[in-house]
Amino acid sequence: MTDTHKTQVPAHSRAERWEEWSSWPLLILSLGFVALSTVVLADNHIEAGAQSWATFGMLLMWAFFLLDFAIRLKLTEHRWQYVRGNLFEAVTLALPFLRAFLLVLYLWRLPLLKRSRAHQRLRFMLVAASFGLVFVYVASTLVWLAEHQAPGANIRSFGDAIWWGFATIATVGYGDYTPVTVPGRVIAVGLMLGGIIIVGIVTATVMSSLTEQVQRGAGARAAESAGMATEPAGSGSTPVPTANEGDSQRGQANQDGDLQP
Repeated sequence: MTDTHKTQVPAHSRAERWEEWSSWPLLILSLGFVALSTVVLADNHIEAGAQSWATFGMLLMWAFFLLDFAIRLKLTEHRWQYVRGNLFEAVTLALPFLRAFLLVLYLWRLPLLKRSRAHQRLRFMLVAASFGLVFVYVASTLVWLAEHQAPGANIRSFGDAIWWGFATIATVGYGDYTPVTVPGRVIAVGLMLGGIIIVGIVTATVMSSLTEQVQRGAGARAAESAGMATEPAGSGSTPVPTANEGDSQRGQANQDGDLQP
């Protein structure tokens, strides 16, 4: 039983260490992959040589994605369970247009954003905002694929689709570009509903973070005032915190997210 426990823990820690190490390279490569796919989609008149190089770069990045998933699978003892836990990432290996959503996952894995409670709040807000951008990008891509060759459609370029996506999720509704196909309108409804949810989540997160900081600051000041005013039993004088104690209390309060300077 002890030997089994000793063999399970290192395998799990190796997989986690690999995910932390590969988070930055995978984030950069995924950004490059999305950028290259955008160039290919946005410019229908791209030269054959440039298109070949872009395709080669995307295939090279794709090989790295496959290699990364295979290494993590190798480092994990319970492989089938790991695949089920990372099913969406496995699906993106077969459906390239969903690869952009993994940018959110790689941001979430960054060790830099796990150091403190303040960093974790920043991580949550960055992930929520990034998910909104990726959501618009993917929805606009799908609408462009459904609309650009449809009779009577006015969303014929990828740039128009991106413009339409941001105008839709922001509830601006200029009406200059509108989907005319059934799949395009279904995607548009999903984008509208998703925009309401994303804006609500980001707003609630920011307000919760500000409220928590204000409450921590008020609690720290109240505790400091109570410590100065409380007289210990059997003593005829009121204890006054020293300068070092006051600096220590303020430093701890600022570390926990206090708004005081």
